[in-house]
Amino acid sequence: MASDYGASRLVVLMVTLFVIGARRLEHLAYVATDPLIRRICELARILSAATVRNWLRQFTAATVEALPTLNTYLVLEQLQRLALSRITLDVDGTVVRTEMQVAWAFRGFNPHHRKNPSYYPLLAHIAQTGQILGLRNRPGNVHDSRGAVDFLREALGTLHQRLASSPVVPAGG
Repeated sequence: MASDYGASRLVVLMVTLFVIGARRLEHLAYVATDPLIRRICELARILSAATVRNWLRQFTAATVEALPTLNTYLVLEQLQRLALSRITLDVDGTVVRTEMQVAWAFRGFNPHHRKNPSYYPLLAHIAQTGQILGLRNRPGNVHDSRGAVDFLREALGTLHQRLASSPVVPAGG
């Protein structure tokens, strides 16, 4: 992804927006003068929403599909360096509210926004580090357990395959 700002800085900016609770690129205008955000992102100035949107448009379906594999690789690499004696895997679902015209989002269990379509992804976190090892997106109208067994098997298999020397303990176990 070619950019005057460097992909790593833009990724840090996107993660920073997520951490501070910004839900839209237009929220960049609220943090444009914040020196801490600029320092975290190593940017002389915070980019406009249009600039970030143009950068995001460069992603293709193939590059987006490669992101989970890259994430898993980076998490496993970090876990190998940490050489933990035990790894706790926390697997849980979370409701992600969407706009009305998003594909594959349906009304489901969302106690605060019952009429809004949502996704109900499964996430696998490494409890010791808080890193997301894996994600499986699901529509919002599915039961908690749908696809959970296969997802857990895949996540545990990935951990065992790469980190055979560390015992992996599902959270609560």
